[in-house]
Amino acid sequence: MADSMDRERNRPATKAVRKVKACSAAALTALMVMTTACGQETAPKGGEISERTYAPSELEPAVVEAGNRFGLDLYLQMMKSDPESNIVMSPYSVAAALGMVGLGAQGSTRAELAQTLRADRLTPEVWSKGQQVLRDLLEHAGPEVSLSVANSIWARKGAGLKTDYIEQAKAVFAAEVKELDFSQESKASQTINDWVSRKTEGKIGGIIDGPLSPQAVLYVINALYFKGEWQNPFPEGQTKPADFFVTPERPQQVQMMKQQSLMSYAEDPSYQAVSLPYAGGRLAMTIVLPSEHTDAGRVAEQLAGDMAFWSRRPEAQRVILELPRFKLEGFYKLNDPLKSLGLKEAFEAGRAQFAGISAAPLHMDQVLHKTYLDVNEKGTEAAAVTAIGMAGSAPVQKEPVRMTVNRPFIVAIQSTETGSLLFLGTVRKPG
Repeated sequence: MADSMDRERNRPATKAVRKVKACSAAALTALMVMTTACGQETAPKGGEISERTYAPSELEPAVVEAGNRFGLDLYLQMMKSDPESNIVMSPYSVAAALGMVGLGAQGSTRAELAQTLRADRLTPEVWSKGQQVLRDLLEHAGPEVSLSVANSIWARKGAGLKTDYIEQAKAVFAAEVKELDFSQESKASQTINDWVSRKTEGKIGGIIDGPLSPQAVLYVINALYFKGEWQNPFPEGQTKPADFFVTPERPQQVQMMKQQSLMSYAEDPSYQAVSLPYAGGRLAMTIVLPSEHTDAGRVAEQLAGDMAFWSRRPEAQRVILELPRFKLEGFYKLNDPLKSLGLKEAFEAGRAQFAGISAAPLHMDQVLHKTYLDVNEKGTEAAAVTAIGMAGSAPVQKEPVRMTVNRPFIVAIQSTETGSLLFLGTVRKPG
């Protein structure tokens, strides 16, 4: 994506959906683009397609690494701005929304976006193809889980979006491109919020609070929804009340789940980590428990600098895992964290270069990010087998490893096929 984030026109995304219960997650990123002064509608993609268009081997590893580096760097900035609170964000969702805007960026604004997305060493063709392949792989994560990716661009009627930009957004991101009468401010915002609610199965009710801004020209939105059952569920009968130590002196009572099984497990002097696969094995949740007296923020910084951690697959070990049920919701304005990563010109009226989108002088006004994550015991009994690829090689141990998650921890959901980080968070107070 070095000098531009454009070109490549291929294959739409599709969606496979199944109703399940266990962990559900949703993320929504919206960018509001405004004019410095003062379309055509496409049908959404949908339905089930059993076969993938691409194979995992067609995804360039450098594309995944760039996305993960960006996500981890943004996550650290968000933690620094609010170190005492829960954080839950989606690297993939934010990157997709910025990527759609970046298709129409030019000059130094384009270079700044590429650098912020950690994709400045990628060619436009490699980056664009990578977005198509990654979206295809995620949307075909298997019938055992429900995972959908939806992108949309909402333009003020008469905004004059360039045909080339619309075609690229459809080709690279399978984006729905719609024109709205922004002068009907409340009706237009409700239309966008209704789309958000549909695409996140009602978990995120909307992203726009109140009527649209009179200066708004464009809203660029990515919605990511995931719901999956554990491959090895937590027996509900073993869930008991227990203390979770928000700080060493401040316990909070939680419902602590418990299971003993073979799991991909790693440890370090500063943390324990375990991977819990979802049914089908193509997605997994990683739980990282900092050692006692080690802050989650410090471990997050350590792991952000260790890209190998997110791609390695340790051997399975028998683990007694105790993990609290938790539900997190977040609503963030990402302007300042993104500026800290180097994205500045794009926000500046009169300097931002988005002539590839429209002839009107545009700049980014707000980047809003809304998330939802709910984790509990549920799982599919028919899929309650040992973690994929691990049972056969696991050594027999006399004593299982014990991992009791009773203090602030780090959580991530990622693709086991590609390593792409879909969700990333810090749980300081389980809700």
